[in-house]
Amino acid sequence: MEIKHKRLDRDTWSIIRRKRYTERPLDIPGFCGTAALLRIDEGGDTDWDIFGCRVPIARTGMVWLELVPDGEHLVITAMLHPLSDVPPEQHGYEVVEWYLDLTDGTSRDPDGVTVFHDLFLDLIFSDGYAPVDLPPYFVIDDRDELDAALAEGTVTREQYDRTLAAASAAQKKYAKDTPYLRRICFAALGRLLPLV
Repeated sequence: MEIKHKRLDRDTWSIIRRKRYTERPLDIPGFCGTAALLRIDEGGDTDWDIFGCRVPIARTGMVWLELVPDGEHLVITAMLHPLSDVPPEQHGYEVVEWYLDLTDGTSRDPDGVTVFHDLFLDLIFSDGYAPVDLPPYFVIDDRDELDAALAEGTVTREQYDRTLAAASAAQKKYAKDTPYLRRICFAALGRLLPLV
């Protein structure tokens, strides 16, 4: 088991066959950090089965908004699906789900793309997605992997404790206040969409 280093442009994801990508520093009310946008021009039309619903994740036309808040050990990915009947401030998209990767920080590759150092634990949640009758949900995923990484010495006790604390803080700040997270996401989306 080892800590994975993942680029925000998802360059190793074969399911995303053609994409456009941009990332920028962003300072808006409620968020300061790095914001990235991945526009899926040709996806694998991938759906996940969540609570018996076929939920779009990497379909052609979707965008993934990725937020790396300064001072927090996480990456927030909002998976957004294009819809025509959404309020103008949503720029033609609706959030399908949020996926939060807990991290051991970030770095930059020589080409300028942000890389996050994934510490196994993930928070996955949605406030519901009406087009497929998806109910609201919250899942803590891969806790067993984090526990195994500690047992094997892949992560230190300090990294382990910090990851659990960051997960608890993120659950309170983001998962329990999705209107707040929606405002941040759609404000960031409005800034990045014209760039890709």
